[in-house]
Amino acid sequence: MLRLRFKGAGVSMSAGPNEEFRVEQTKLLNPRGEVLARYDHGHWDVGTERCTRIDIREPFFVRFQGARGLVSTRGPFEFGAFDDGMLVEGADDRCVAKLALQQRMWHDNGDGRLWPLLVLQPPGAE
Repeated sequence: MLRLRFKGAGVSMSAGPNEEFRVEQTKLLNPRGEVLARYDHGHWDVGTERCTRIDIREPFFVRFQGARGLVSTRGPFEFGAFDDGMLVEGADDRCVAKLALQQRMWHDNGDGRLWPLLVLQPPGAE
């Protein structure tokens, strides 16, 4: 199970535990498809709050999904975060993927491909 921690100026909220979280373009969704947050130029809108970072505190995989069932999986990562339009991992915040806002797609830093959807899952669920 994964938990997310939303952080910002005076903001500290959490989501989960859930078996996965999905990020479709700029929307962060829970497994039921409910929008938890929307990314907008450097911050995540969570209800009426603005967060600059979303921490992933448990080990996770990221699965990129595209058209016609194309899938690419990266990880496992010990922990990570969404920070400034990027999915980062580890103590040094190494970039795993970056949101290409013009295309509204996620750029996989490993192979350079663009993906409309990424899914965060704990080890064993991938």
